[in-house]
Amino acid sequence: METMPGVDGAAIAPRVRERSDLDALPDSWVDSRVLLAACGRDAEILEALKNAVRDYVPGALACVEEAFRRGDALALREAAHRLVGMVATVSSSARSAASAVEDAAADGAPARAAPALEELRNVIGSILAGISGVTLRRLKALVDRGVQVPAENGAPAPPIASGARACSRRRSG
Repeated sequence: METMPGVDGAAIAPRVRERSDLDALPDSWVDSRVLLAACGRDAEILEALKNAVRDYVPGALACVEEAFRRGDALALREAAHRLVGMVATVSSSARSAASAVEDAAADGAPARAAPALEELRNVIGSILAGISGVTLRRLKALVDRGVQVPAENGAPAPPIASGARACSRRRSG
């Protein structure tokens, strides 16, 4: 590394610009305008939303997957509907995929939900991998730049360890 002489004659290294959260490419899953509106541009509310995503979305996806594996159209529709509400403030691509799963189940054809469920897994994998890096500063910058990136396939779905037991509705005798 080349150095420059300082005021007192000592060598100083050139200033290295640190990478900021604004340098990263925009995430394909984030709907920055909607998320900024949902949190009211308030950092505490944004943190609460991020925590809710981390805490509840994996279990909700597990419920969707469980109902899909069973071929239970009613449970799939209900689970997908809940997931639509959970992801709508974060990602329009996740909302669209969850809505497509819900629609297929509502039509009584849960098997038709397979492509949308795969897309949903991918987008939720991206959401869970990237939600910690979402900041008000980054969201505002994305909005100011007019960045709206279409969804991309390719992010692996995270392993879902728990949450499936919360899927079953209690039925009284």
